[in-house]
Amino acid sequence: MPRRELSPLMAEFLVDLGGRDAVRRWAGAAVSDPHCDAIAKANALLLLSRAGGGRLAAPAQLAGRQLRAGT
Repeated sequence: MPRRELSPLMAEFLVDLGGRDAVRRWAGAAVSDPHCDAIAKANALLLLSRAGGGRLAAPAQLAGRQLRAGT
């Protein structure tokens, strides 16, 4: 099954289901991981915005990364 970007509605559902703190931890780790693919990073950024943001444990290394899905 192909992976896709989350919709805003699905992101809200995941934040409610998983809890803000757990979602922030996962999303922060995904954004900071240089080996994480573009779809996961885009989903992580959306989840961070829906979960109230917060600071990342480490600066995100997004320079030169393609964050648009399907490319």
